[in-house]
Amino acid sequence: MIALLFLIISVIDINNCPEKELFTLPLEKSSIEKIIKYREEYGYFASVYDLLKVLTPEEFKKVKELVMIKPVQEGRNVSEYLLNIQSRLASEEKPSEILMNEWEILAFRPLNINKVSFEDLMMIEGVNFLDAITASRYVRGWRGIRYVSDLRSAPYLTSYAYRKIRDFVTTSSPQKYPLVSGYTKFSSSTWTYPEEEDGITSNISNINAFLDGTEVDTLTTYKRLKYAGWSDDEISSFRLRLQDEKNKLMSFDPLILRRNVYLKTNLSIQKNMETGIIFKENMDGSYFKKWFLGARDIGFLKNFYIGNYNVILGEGLIFENSDDVLSRFYEKSEGIFGDLTQTKEYKMNGVAFTLKPKRLKVIGFWSKTAKDGILNRDSTLNMYFANNYNLDIFKDVFTEEVIGGSIGFNLSKILFIPYGTTFSINGVSIKLDKPIKNSTEDIEYKFDADEINLEDVYMKRAEGKIKRFLGLSGMTAVRNFGIKGEYSAQFTEDNKFLSYAYVINFRYQLENFYIHTLLRHYDINYDNPYSRPFMEQKRYDDTPFEKPYRLIDPLYGEIVNEPAPKPEEGIYVETRYEFSRNFILTKAYIDLWRNLALGLPNLRAQYEFEFRPIYPLRMRFAHKYQEKYRGRVTVPTKSKTNEFTFRIYALLLDRDYIDGRIRIGFVEFPSTEKYAENLSIDGGYLSLGFEHYFSQRFSIYGGYSLWTTNGMSQWIFEDTDIDFLYGDGDKFFISLNDRISENLFLRFKLRKKTEVNYLTGLEISGGEYHYENDVPVYISDFKERKTNYSLQLQIVWWW
Repeated sequence: MIALLFLIISVIDINNCPEKELFTLPLEKSSIEKIIKYREEYGYFASVYDLLKVLTPEEFKKVKELVMIKPVQEGRNVSEYLLNIQSRLASEEKPSEILMNEWEILAFRPLNINKVSFEDLMMIEGVNFLDAITASRYVRGWRGIRYVSDLRSAPYLTSYAYRKIRDFVTTSSPQKYPLVSGYTKFSSSTWTYPEEEDGITSNISNINAFLDGTEVDTLTTYKRLKYAGWSDDEISSFRLRLQDEKNKLMSFDPLILRRNVYLKTNLSIQKNMETGIIFKENMDGSYFKKWFLGARDIGFLKNFYIGNYNVILGEGLIFENSDDVLSRFYEKSEGIFGDLTQTKEYKMNGVAFTLKPKRLKVIGFWSKTAKDGILNRDSTLNMYFANNYNLDIFKDVFTEEVIGGSIGFNLSKILFIPYGTTFSINGVSIKLDKPIKNSTEDIEYKFDADEINLEDVYMKRAEGKIKRFLGLSGMTAVRNFGIKGEYSAQFTEDNKFLSYAYVINFRYQLENFYIHTLLRHYDINYDNPYSRPFMEQKRYDDTPFEKPYRLIDPLYGEIVNEPAPKPEEGIYVETRYEFSRNFILTKAYIDLWRNLALGLPNLRAQYEFEFRPIYPLRMRFAHKYQEKYRGRVTVPTKSKTNEFTFRIYALLLDRDYIDGRIRIGFVEFPSTEKYAENLSIDGGYLSLGFEHYFSQRFSIYGGYSLWTTNGMSQWIFEDTDIDFLYGDGDKFFISLNDRISENLFLRFKLRKKTEVNYLTGLEISGGEYHYENDVPVYISDFKERKTNYSLQLQIVWWW
């Protein structure tokens, strides 16, 4: 009896037990590692006999009576999900902040997969439209499933998508919803101030140059403004304005510390009500806030919001009010969401709703809000402006009214139409109280080789008070092949056709292979401030806006960060192939696109292989190559970039982790009139990282990096951030993650970063230079050393 009891107690649930328990089985270490690897890749064992996929018949006989099979536990570790969500920020193609906020909500209120649509599943990170349709088709075919793990039997659903879906869904809804549930997140980042971080010092210097150059007795800036049509009174008034900007910037300059602080709360009230609010500190110490009050899932009312909200229509081509720059990101989730993002310039303030009566989906929204912008001398609007320094001269200078919506039809299973087929008509009207006027005289120094009026991306913008857009979007799938896309046309104030844009996606996938192809065209006249589709470059990349010293107000250089796409057309192809369990092409893509403003071709390609010699060791090698043209007044120039990365890492027991990387990059430039020989720059880094779990509640994550650059800056992933490296230097960081209680999570991070920049060639240039308010001298080569310390604190409380 005792022996029988001991045998029952010793039986191991191989789907849910900790990894250390698996090592108690009478198997070789290599065989146990195969079991662990199978769990990681496929999620669970459907029966005991699935062990034969990784064990020999002799090994299977040894353990058959020692193991049991239970469905994967659907309990939810909220703090772990929050960490996983934040870690997506540290990726080259990071997702939209809109979706990041929705994932945080799903960590507390998972979707009932037996009730939601495939469009809802597309909102989950890592789930493409084809996987979403496949999973939903399987659930509908069985009229519901009992366990989330049943999805593993869905034909054509990839194991990767299954692992992503299972974290955010359940198979039933709560019998009774709590009166109030949700979370509050506080985040504070403080760092010592290196000059280049926010450009304050260089902007002050450029303003001083303008003020000096507009003295009446000079022959430089003053005369150029006069030739451009400026009157003496206008020049004098502009000088006073710049002096005010300089004084505001100088009030920031003496500060040793910088900080970024926000507090946000999202509450669900029982089943059908939701509210949220966010406070974020501006650079000058003031705060801006956003809030919303919403209702959801009441009859055919899917959701309704009043206050601030986010909208995504189709592929983000016609409308998405975020400030995210999503290069090479093609997975969009259409809908209306309460807005707790940190964007200011592109916020909506009004009402929005989604109705879903049977096969219809109706989206509507209205917003009216004051916006920051740059005004011309005649009080017309030149451009939208992010106003990162929160200066009064740019604040609330015009009012924008937006009306938009979509009527969608679910055509699934009507006659011969495949499941997952949708079709939508989308429209947006943007009305301003001041007309847009393209005026280079109010932006740049005139009469030089790089005048902005040579740039069609600026001069071909639509002028006037009204922008109108009308378009179509849709998708369909047959088994493991799918198509989705969007078309948008822009019309003038008098409703004449002006321009068009489109995005079309094709995807074919198997368990160990997929190929995704994306075609796009964004007309040069397509001027939509809320367009956020797949892109390679922002609209004002590689234009004179990148040179603040050429602008009459250097702060206008922030325009280069406008997140709308550059006019471009191209084809993007991405694939993955698993040759075997030990050798994988993790990702490869090639993008061939043409800059329509200049008619110049570009190329970007990357591939990465992973080799798994023994468990748990993994090695990856990646190569990125790019050919990119820049427009010039005479002959365009082309640069070539090569970047090589080698990574070795191991996923240890109990989620411990160790990682090492080395990267080397080169950029080649052509010869120019100034430089007779071809030029090249290079750079690289070495990094080490680790994570150790002291318990299920407490872990430490850290890393050290060492780099050197010869003109080629580097980028590196760091915890939940991406950091940029200049000059030579090193840094380390330590991040502590502690689930203090069942409802309280704390994250604390410390970082030290040292950079050494070498300033050379000044003495041999043959010219004299001077420090401000000092006499001109020859300056010898020197180096500048900067050390930056930063602290980050994040507290999340959920209930």
